[in-house]
Amino acid sequence: MMHFDLVRPVFVEAESRKIFTLFVPATLIERIRAALCIETSREARVEYLLRDYAWLGKQSAELAQKQGFLKGLQAKETLSHWQDWALARALSVLYTELIDLHYYPLYTRSQNRNFTRFPQAQRCKTNDLSTAGIEQLAASILKHSEHS
Repeated sequence: MMHFDLVRPVFVEAESRKIFTLFVPATLIERIRAALCIETSREARVEYLLRDYAWLGKQSAELAQKQGFLKGLQAKETLSHWQDWALARALSVLYTELIDLHYYPLYTRSQNRNFTRFPQAQRCKTNDLSTAGIEQLAASILKHSEHS
């Protein structure tokens, strides 16, 4: 973050104050929470994850093992299915269920608790999370912000 150009916009994923053992500075959290929200379909997210995390399919045993860290957050049967899918490299079905049963519920709780203005947040919708689609979306947001 020390290398950010403070006159240029920075695109970030919404995060909590703490990421593993790191703490996000309060001023950055405030800016994130006041920023434009980008919304996309579940299908577009799955396609994005399949591209961006394709390397996990090559580390199927490690991916299956990491599912164990969700013990206590998910039912034993659910984790067993996820581990089986990881080992079988069935990433599409695995990522779809992770989104539906784990990430969406966690993000929703976090947004409701931490992003109190989330329902009023300005939104930008897209279903194209390809590299070109993200670049086009960023250019559109920058163009819109220049006219605001």
